[in-house]
Amino acid sequence: VNMLIRKENSSSDNSEPFWKSRVNAVEKYLKQGLAEAHTIPGVADVRVKGAIGVIEMKDPLDASKVAQRCAELGVWLRPFGRLLYTMPPYVMTEHEVLRVTQVMMQLAKEHSPHE
Repeated sequence: VNMLIRKENSSSDNSEPFWKSRVNAVEKYLKQGLAEAHTIPGVADVRVKGAIGVIEMKDPLDASKVAQRCAELGVWLRPFGRLLYTMPPYVMTEHEVLRVTQVMMQLAKEHSPHE
């Protein structure tokens, strides 16, 4: 956190605040990692806005099963009705955000009807 404060305070008046550049980076990584989610049969919609990524399923998710799988896979996600969403911290690296999106994609596939 101190690094974030120092970098933000050291920026010049003409540049983008450090926190905003981090939000933009996380948004880019979420878009990259969720780009193919719309091809999963059970997915109704995919949305990314800033540092929020959402996969909306066609059917409701079983929150307890999703939570159990998240624990097994080492990633914390929020299932809510038909939504599987993440709000990663701004300090996450590209690799870490892509790991989160990888798990989101895996869970979306696991909760989709098999063709």
